Amino acid sequence: GLATYFREEVRKEAKNILEELDLEDEYNLYSSGLKIYTTLDSRLQKYAEQSMKSHLSKLQNTYDEHWKGMSNLSPADIQPFIERSQRYQRMKTAGATAKAIDIAFDEIREMEVFVWAAESKKVKLSPRDSIKHYVNLLNTGFLAANPKTGHILAWIGGISHKHIQYDHVKSKRPVGSTFKPFVYAAAIDQLRLSPCDELPDTQYCIEAGKHGNMEPWCPKNADGKYSGKNYTLKAALANSVNTVTAQLIDRVGPRSVVSIVNNLGLNREILEVPSIALGTPEINVYEMVGAYGAFANQGVYVKPVMVTRIEDKNGTVLYEYVPE
Repeated sequence: GLATYFREEVRKEAKNILEELDLEDEYNLYSSGLKIYTTLDSRLQKYAEQSMKSHLSKLQNTYDEHWKGMSNLSPADIQPFIERSQRYQRMKTAGATAKAIDIAFDEIREMEVFVWAAESKKVKLSPRDSIKHYVNLLNTGFLAANPKTGHILAWIGGISHKHIQYDHVKSKRPVGSTFKPFVYAAAIDQLRLSPCDELPDTQYCIEAGKHGNMEPWCPKNADGKYSGKNYTLKAALANSVNTVTAQLIDRVGPRSVVSIVNNLGLNREILEVPSIALGTPEINVYEMVGAYGAFANQGVYVKPVMVTRIEDKNGTVLYEYVPE
C-alpha cells in the first residue's frame, strides 16, 4: 500500500505519545478505535513513490550493467551481513558449528526476493546468494515537509518495506557538501558578510593546533584544481567550492557552526573541528530536512511533525500537537 515506512513511524510515534500521556494502559493502539490524524499528503506521497521507483530502477540497471560478469563483493564483505541475519543467530544460539552454518547458507531453496520488475519474485537461491542480491540493491530515503508548519507531506524510507524494513529517512550518514549552508549561515550571521563578498579559490590550510586540529588541514576541491579566481559567497556555495568553505570556517570557528546547527534541530554531538565544513558529521534525512526548512522559513526552525491529533472512538481529543 501507500506510505508503508511512514505508517510504521506513525505507529511508533502514537505509541510514544500514549506513553507520555500515561494512557498506554487505558488505550490499546490496535483495538481501542483510536483516530490518529497525520500530516501526510496522499497525492504527494503517490507522486514521490512513483518518482522514486522510476529513478531508482534506472540507476539499478546502470549499476548492474557496470558490474556484469564481475564480483564486487568478497566473502569477507558478505560475512558481516550473514552474521546479522536471523538464520545465523538462530543456528548460533542452537549451538550449530561454523561448518554446519556454512552448509546451511549454501543450500539452494525457494524464496521470494525483491526485484524492480515485479517487486516480488520467487527464485531458487542459497541464503548466501540472497544476501548478495540485497547488498547490491541501491536504496534511498526521501522526505518532503512544509517549512512553515513542519508538517511531513511525503516519506519514503526505502525501496520496499515488505522486503527491507530498514528506514533510510532515520539512518545516519556523512552528509557531505549538504552541510556547507550551515557554515555560510554562520559566516553571514557573525561576520556580517554579504552573498556578494568575494574570497579566492586558492589552496588554503588551517595549521595544526588551531580549532582543535591535530595536524594541518588543507582541503582540495572536488576536481583537485584551484582556479585562482575570486568567488562571491553565492557562487562559491552554488559551485560547492571547498577552499572558500575552509576559509569561512577558519574565520568563524567550528564552535559557531555547531551552535547554529544545534539551533536547527541537529541536537547531536558534532566534533568542533574544521573538517565538519565539508560534511563529516553523520546526520539523517529527517534532521536535515528540518534544518533546511529554516532557510525557507525566514530563519525560523520548526520541528518536523507527523501526528497532529489523536481522538478516542467517541471523538474525545486525547492529544493535540503544539508547533515547536
